[in-house]
Amino acid sequence: MEPIAQLTQYWQPANFFVAALRLAWQFETEVILPWELFRGNLVQASTRERHRFLAWNVSLADEPMLSLLYDETAGEVHITRGILQRIWQANVGAEVIEGRETEGWARELVGTVSLAHLDAIPHLLLQACAGTSRLPLTSVETPMPAFSLGELMYVFRPDAETPGQPMRYWPELYAHGWERSHGWAKIKLLESLLRACATADVPSLAELLIDDAEQMPRLLRSLFLNVSLSPWTEFVERVLRLTRYFVDAGLWSPRVEIDFLDWLVLLQFRHLNAYDVVKFHHRGANYPDLLLLDAVLDRLRMQAEHLETRAGRRALRLTCLLRHVYEGHLVPSQPTSPGEAMRVLPGPAVSDRRTRRLFADAPLSQILSPTLRTLLARAFDDLTEVDEQVVLGTALFIDRPLGYGKAPAERDTSPLVAHLVYSARVQAERLRQLRHLAEELASSVPEIAAPVVTGLCAVRDLAHDPRPHASLGDALKVSDDFVVIQTMPDGLRRLLATLGRTAGAGRHALVHFPGADFPRRLTLLSEIERVEVLIPEA
Repeated sequence: MEPIAQLTQYWQPANFFVAALRLAWQFETEVILPWELFRGNLVQASTRERHRFLAWNVSLADEPMLSLLYDETAGEVHITRGILQRIWQANVGAEVIEGRETEGWARELVGTVSLAHLDAIPHLLLQACAGTSRLPLTSVETPMPAFSLGELMYVFRPDAETPGQPMRYWPELYAHGWERSHGWAKIKLLESLLRACATADVPSLAELLIDDAEQMPRLLRSLFLNVSLSPWTEFVERVLRLTRYFVDAGLWSPRVEIDFLDWLVLLQFRHLNAYDVVKFHHRGANYPDLLLLDAVLDRLRMQAEHLETRAGRRALRLTCLLRHVYEGHLVPSQPTSPGEAMRVLPGPAVSDRRTRRLFADAPLSQILSPTLRTLLARAFDDLTEVDEQVVLGTALFIDRPLGYGKAPAERDTSPLVAHLVYSARVQAERLRQLRHLAEELASSVPEIAAPVVTGLCAVRDLAHDPRPHASLGDALKVSDDFVVIQTMPDGLRRLLATLGRTAGAGRHALVHFPGADFPRRLTLLSEIERVEVLIPEA
């Protein structure tokens, strides 16, 4: 197929779910744009460089939200997106330059492909909507606001009528996308469906997913490993309504739901052990993780009679612990961050003024029933088990081991991995906090001797990338006694596949080690092997 015909097929309206958005599809045979790339990013400021493109635009109010830009001379296609932001505009007077805040569209480069790889464009258009990373640190890595609000999604439909009409209702999105989507695309489609349907419509969505009820715990786990909870919406409430429907309909046993909630709480607990809300989340201004835990606690309270398993009691213990630690913390009325505050979202602008105290209207001491207090006392007693003690000191840190050659602020799309680490000091602090909680509830935590966890290596003995980006080195900002237990399997498999290697069964950690050729050397540690991996020059 000719490039122009192929690009037109990818761009046609039938591939887009747009809800109530009033979008226009425009094709321009010639458009000249300011175009300069710096370290993989499209320069936002004015530039004298101009490039000529054929452009396929999906526009809102005459501003391109999504674009395919075909550079015939270079034989490349660029995928870009537009984000409405609050920006500062210069007013040049006779003697001074003054600035004022206004709204403007910022164009971001999502990716570039050659003509030989045009089949990658549907994936990049999906990334443009849903975000390019499970760790959205820069704007282009985050989901578009329209995606987060359930208003935009991309599903390539090669058999759709040309040009067709965009999908307007979430049942259409399910009908045209569910069976044809796989892997990461299916996870993002599930997220989009949950964001697009009204909370009252969750049972209707659940009925469509009945045939997939058995695999839904796995899909929901993958969803939360890749989701961004900002901006805060009713998304979490809809997920919990979905799980409640499966239980009430007899499609899940209560234990399946409790095991999922235990996994979700443990994920959030390890995340917050690594990236404390105050230290790493703008002094607590961005707190959706805590709102998620509060929503889970409400569901655990409803399921109190099914919390007899150790997993159920652990979920209750960890959720109550974190809620108690941050109870009363002064925060803005809605979770926000400097980057999110720049975006123009429906409704009034989110203020960073701290006018709310978390959970002050429903303190833990008032919402725990006698049944839950009894269960929580049993959960405290579970700490006599070594593995429950170790959980208190575990954390998950994110790293991009192959990104060592990147310059500061350069785009990094190399494989992302998560390391499970342990700190005796973090465990001791969490244990102290648990004792404080137990005292308030007229309960007690048993006296225990701290376990000795050697791990596979100590974080302080590793070499660390000096670039200011997320890495395993962040662990040393929390405590210098962390040891690596393992690199989590999903990310490890993707990274080793990039290197043309595989890891056998067992507990592995892929870590940097100092040496004359660092940072080109990684070492794969396991309980039975040690393999040196040399990385090609960037």
